[in-house]
Amino acid sequence: MLVNVGTGSQFSVHTSDYLVRDGLETRPFPTGGYLLAGSSLCGGRAYALLEQFFRQTAQMLGHPAESCYEAMARLLDSSPALADPAVVTPLFQGTRQNPRLRGSITNLSTDNFTPLSLLYGMMRGMADELHEMVKGQDPNISIATVYRNLNQLAAAGKVLKISNPNGADRFDGNIVHHNHAVCSCCGRMFDIMVPLPDVCAAANAQRDIYVDGVSMLFSGICARCAQTQRNEYR
Repeated sequence: MLVNVGTGSQFSVHTSDYLVRDGLETRPFPTGGYLLAGSSLCGGRAYALLEQFFRQTAQMLGHPAESCYEAMARLLDSSPALADPAVVTPLFQGTRQNPRLRGSITNLSTDNFTPLSLLYGMMRGMADELHEMVKGQDPNISIATVYRNLNQLAAAGKVLKISNPNGADRFDGNIVHHNHAVCSCCGRMFDIMVPLPDVCAAANAQRDIYVDGVSMLFSGICARCAQTQRNEYR
């Protein structure tokens, strides 16, 4: 099984037989057999929407911020796990089968109507949506399995784990060495395939350590967000 979480999210399973499953696509696999794929339209995009909400709230209060991802990550890292967070269903763009479906936030109370509760609820909702698709094929698969598989695939070198200081870790199916850029507005991540200077050699010349690898994460504003900002200020 391969799990990929980016702007959307997807899990896929290879099978030698042609199978039809509710909510899944059956695709031919180049080397033979078929790929059962389940896709969510709002994977990492849901987290980006929450960041946008926080950023607009800060602007409304007179404290505009270019990005809230760092503050969101600090809040999650410095806070204990919540026993009863908000319950978020991140179907903000519906599903492939029913585009009319919409997301929801429930289980709100006077105790958990907080930014931290919304963060926990959003992260859990993203994983739960993917888990429900996987569970439909194997009821014994737990939500912990979804997280564990991602990290095991990264440890085995099957996918790249990209640590994002301004948000959740990303996983990339392209294991050819390359770097990445992340949009500070929407959180979308882009591949940077151009060759870069040999910073390993430069580091080895200056530090008392042998450096044999480097991964760079660039930040900026993507073309879509830049256009949106231009339209807002007209």
